[in-house]
Amino acid sequence: MATLLSVNIGRAVASRHTDTGVTGIDKRPSATPVELHDPGLGTGLSGVSGDAIGDPRSHGGTDQAVYAYAREDLDHWQAELGRPLSNGVFGENLTTAGLDVSGALVGERWQVGDECVLEVTSPRIPVTVLHRPAHGVTIALMFRALTTDKALQPQLAAEGDALPEPLRRRLVP
Repeated sequence: MATLLSVNIGRAVASRHTDTGVTGIDKRPSATPVELHDPGLGTGLSGVSGDAIGDPRSHGGTDQAVYAYAREDLDHWQAELGRPLSNGVFGENLTTAGLDVSGALVGERWQVGDECVLEVTSPRIPVTVLHRPAHGVTIALMFRALTTDKALQPQLAAEGDALPEPLRRRLVP
């Protein structure tokens, strides 16, 4: 059963490891309720009230408003690194359990709480699955196609309207 373990927010802090000079990646679980909302197309703002984004060109806005990461993946990295990793440490807004976040399909929809429905749009986001598309474009496949294995891009492009419009524009030669 999918479970939402925490909603995490971060503040902008100076960093010499980014080209923007700030980062909001090391998030912490909020002790109080947090509003999830659509920040608006192309705004670069977080969909989680009180959360800072250090690189608004790459994160935030309608199609990347909320980032989910599975506790099971955190546990894997915790064992690999030999040190404890808290929820939010990888910059995720939602830390989940019992949900294969990397295996999520683009266009899949998740119910979070009573009023919020999130749709998977790109790598980096559950917890009741409301809709699972018939295509096979997983977040892991999209990430590889956009970063390390560009030969996979025709497979993405073949899904056409199933993909978010900004991604379809990016795949056009």
